[in-house]
Amino acid sequence: MSFAGELAWGVQTQIFNLFLFNEISPRPITVSLMVATGAVVATLTAIFMGAFSDQKGRRRPFILAGYILWGITVILFPSTQLITIVWLAVTAVILLNAFMSFARATAYEASYHAYLTDITNLENRGTAQGMASLGLYIAMVVTFGGLGLIEETGYQIFFLIVGALVIVMGTIGGLIVEDSGVPVDHEIGVFKRVRTTFHRDFLRQQKNFFYILLAMGLFMMSFNVFFQFVLIYLQHFLQIPVSYVEILVLVAITIGGIVFSIPAGILSDNIGRKKVAVASILIESVFLILFALAPQFAGALPLFGSSALINVTVWSGFFAIFWLGGQTSWLVASYAWSKDWYPEEKRAEFSGYTTIFQIGVGGGLGAMLGGIVASIFGNPGIVDGKPGIIPTPAIFIFAGILVLFTLIPVWFAEEKV
Repeated sequence: MSFAGELAWGVQTQIFNLFLFNEISPRPITVSLMVATGAVVATLTAIFMGAFSDQKGRRRPFILAGYILWGITVILFPSTQLITIVWLAVTAVILLNAFMSFARATAYEASYHAYLTDITNLENRGTAQGMASLGLYIAMVVTFGGLGLIEETGYQIFFLIVGALVIVMGTIGGLIVEDSGVPVDHEIGVFKRVRTTFHRDFLRQQKNFFYILLAMGLFMMSFNVFFQFVLIYLQHFLQIPVSYVEILVLVAITIGGIVFSIPAGILSDNIGRKKVAVASILIESVFLILFALAPQFAGALPLFGSSALINVTVWSGFFAIFWLGGQTSWLVASYAWSKDWYPEEKRAEFSGYTTIFQIGVGGGLGAMLGGIVASIFGNPGIVDGKPGIIPTPAIFIFAGILVLFTLIPVWFAEEKV
């Protein structure tokens, strides 16, 4: 389930952006508007569908229905290219992406993450989260590996394959899930369950959880400032060919994502969530700024032959390994840390509140902020015959500074013992 969910997420956050930018409207702000709208929908859905899952005391039906709808939407996405009026095509893309966010939040953000909390404890949750994170990075390898297929055949076949995989693997995983039998009060309605969360006494009891959520929001805000534009930046600013981009991304994900995942989880269980979180923030900041300076490193230290293209590709890939490693370690530690503080009777609902900060604040505000930064500091250019704006290294420098603010709520948050 982790792999299927993260595969669809990778396509939604990267390939959809590339599709919209290259095929419909090459303006960063349209990409940001799509991402931000999806983030708002995902946030609201995760809270209320999470509360509904808690009320019913079940995860399986929400996982099954969500994954099937999710996969169908991926398959339908390239059909928006048939619309010839640009503003109408952009609107269709945004609406379809929003529906996909509804399906994703129901199946994954609310139900799957609650299920993962149901079956783990304080002693093994970090390691389990690290293992689950492998799905994210294996999915990213498949996603970026598909760039060559898109280059050869277009988007339709790629989206068809991904959508089918999400449906099949999500269905198999959902059928394996056994509902945890967490005790619930079926007499309390969904809206009342949500309202009780915001009672003053309950909020005071959960202060550490909300410190962690604030940190997650700040980290993901900085991450989404630049992440939506990574492929666009590599292709259109650095002008790295697709074949080189595939190699760069695959190496960075394999080392920075897959290799970091389980060690980060083990460290999180053994030395504590907070220490891993602080180290992750510092690594992320330093290597995002170095990533922005990769062309300068390639010029000053041409260690890989005389080709400027190969040097800038290798230096970019080297620095990307470490900002991906920082993000991997952060996700493992922060997700395990937040799950430690979920109330037993509100686990899916609290997965929804994680979504507010992780996707609503982090994705929504981060995406719009990234769009503004990319538009202000971007370079005018022509993409597929259309005038547009090319993102520049400024987005990575801005994100590298912004992520340091995450240290403030992390300092105040306590670990559960």
